[in-house]
Amino acid sequence: MKNKTKKSIDAAFLRQKAEDLLKEKPAKKSVPLTEVDTIKLLHELEVHQIELEMQNEELQMSKEKAETNSEKYTNLYDFAPSGFFTLDSEFRICELNFNGALMLGKERSKLINCNFELFVLPKTRIVFSNFLDKVSETKIKQSCEVQLTINETPAIFVHIEGVFVETEQNFILTAVDISEQKQVEQALKESDAKLKISHEQLNATLNALPDLLFEIDKETIIYDYRASNSDLLFLPPSEFLGKAMKDILPKEASEKILFAIEKAAEYGNYSGIEYSLQLKNGINWFDISIAEKKHLNYYRYILLVKNITDRKNAEQALKESEAQLRELNAAKDKLFSIIAHDLRSPFNHILGFSELLIENVKNYEVAKSEKYLGIINSSAQNTLVLLDNLLNWAKSQAGQVKFNPEKVVLSSIIQEIFELSNSSAKNKNISLNHIPSEEIVVLADPNMIKTVLRNLISNAIKFTNSNGKINVTALQNDNFIEIAVSDDGVGMKDETLKNLFDISTNITTKGTANEKGSGLGLILCKEFVEKHGGKIWVESEEGKGSIFYFTLPYHTETVKENSAKNEILLPVEEISINKLKILIAEDDETSEMLISIAVKKFGKEIIRAKTGTEAVEACRKNQDIDLVLMDIQLPEINGYEATRQIRKFNKNIIIIAQTAYGLHGDKEKTIAAGCNDYIAKPINKHKLLASIQKYFKK
Repeated sequence: MKNKTKKSIDAAFLRQKAEDLLKEKPAKKSVPLTEVDTIKLLHELEVHQIELEMQNEELQMSKEKAETNSEKYTNLYDFAPSGFFTLDSEFRICELNFNGALMLGKERSKLINCNFELFVLPKTRIVFSNFLDKVSETKIKQSCEVQLTINETPAIFVHIEGVFVETEQNFILTAVDISEQKQVEQALKESDAKLKISHEQLNATLNALPDLLFEIDKETIIYDYRASNSDLLFLPPSEFLGKAMKDILPKEASEKILFAIEKAAEYGNYSGIEYSLQLKNGINWFDISIAEKKHLNYYRYILLVKNITDRKNAEQALKESEAQLRELNAAKDKLFSIIAHDLRSPFNHILGFSELLIENVKNYEVAKSEKYLGIINSSAQNTLVLLDNLLNWAKSQAGQVKFNPEKVVLSSIIQEIFELSNSSAKNKNISLNHIPSEEIVVLADPNMIKTVLRNLISNAIKFTNSNGKINVTALQNDNFIEIAVSDDGVGMKDETLKNLFDISTNITTKGTANEKGSGLGLILCKEFVEKHGGKIWVESEEGKGSIFYFTLPYHTETVKENSAKNEILLPVEEISINKLKILIAEDDETSEMLISIAVKKFGKEIIRAKTGTEAVEACRKNQDIDLVLMDIQLPEINGYEATRQIRKFNKNIIIIAQTAYGLHGDKEKTIAAGCNDYIAKPINKHKLLASIQKYFKK
């Protein structure tokens, strides 16, 4: 519409200009025209009229053509594949085409007067700003690459070219979406990075390929290749084409390929060649198959190489799993055998002799009663050792045995085990002797070492005849302490010695008094000694006894420093203790009765609680209680929680925990809960009173 109006104004202006020029011309004198002149003038006017009509027609055609071209230009502008933008000096959008609106993610009408820079990703905005400054300064076409956003989300990369129209003071920009080009460039960069892998990494490259096909001759020269996944072929063909396998593979692998070629030449094809390579990521396995390829003038071979590392690892894992399963089955059979036979058998002695005593207590002489009671006690002690071994072994198999080494005076542990084993030794009139060369401090887990010594001494008693003797010695040897438990018993055969520490063998030997055993104790001994970094072994000769040796790490601290920390405990008969107010928290009546009898000598008042809640309330009501003997497995709330609650209002009361578990880690749990000390059930009267002596002796 603007163009039509402008053309009308221009025509009127020209007409007025022509009339003004005509007026300025001097008037010509009129001369009468002849008839010929008149005819001639009329002819010229007619010709001029025709010319004007023709010019008018041409002008009309030009006008229509111009309008058509204008429409074509508008369509070309609006629907061009590139984005076109006209920005004012403030970078506001004055005009844009449809593709430009699509790039900015909004409707065309809503983008007018929006600042174009708001659609440029902040990290590329400085690039765009510098581009516009350069266009404005140079007045020539410039270009840049920026990233546009849609709703604050990175959308596309665009290449922008722009010029500055000085008359209009506008920027004319053309934007082309180059996102795919950028992706291709990134892929090319990654591909280039892969191609930079050095020739020395060829073995690793071949290992990474699921399979590769090579065309080789009988000398293993590579003529062609084909990879199932070309992305996996990192090395360019120039790195291996024309070279022999021996130049890019280790000697053993290339020799196996040569062997396979010989077989393929004989039989037409050959497969089943496997070899391993030690690569940076570990040992990798490969499988080779070769087929003959006949040409008119020569023979070649197709070599298929497959990485079978995963399969080999799976096979190895299966073998290991089978071995573990066999071990677990052996352990299960061993456990069932112990529970069904060895654990039940001692109760025959305990029940049988206890029934005899109950039925004939008035008829038996004191000596006979003492003998039967000794058998009952010895059987119970042996059963306890077996039960402890079962519990410790079960926890060991479940990975629940914690290794907590500390500085320990070895002689004190040996003496403690002697006290526990004295009853069994006394029944067979066997003497237990500790022959220390000096006081020795070891770095060891005391619970584990007690288990080891208890089992070795228990075994020695079992296989020693009456009136025999057992010696325990400890000697320093370099950085280790060597401990020996020797007996003058029956000894062992060579066949027995070979399988002594093997749980899969279920061979046990009866003791000199027909005592039975499970063999589990020695398995635990081996495991616990090895946790200390030591070793265990045995020397034995049939009929001449046995010596079990094991080693522990030696601690250089002098025993005097350690001894200063250990109190000297007097025999029970010599203990002098003030009368105490004692709370016994125990839900088992028999256990409560035994404890009451043991502490009666020192108790001025004994209070009883059968639940954890009752124990807490008793301490709250009786703030003058001196001692609490706290069972851990109490109803309602357990001994740990009861102790924690008591400590909230009484920090000074002495609490000694007692538990039937007696496993590794129990002592630490009780101390953490707030107990002062810990003893394991069945409670040894001497240990209980010694513990009380530690806190209440005069």
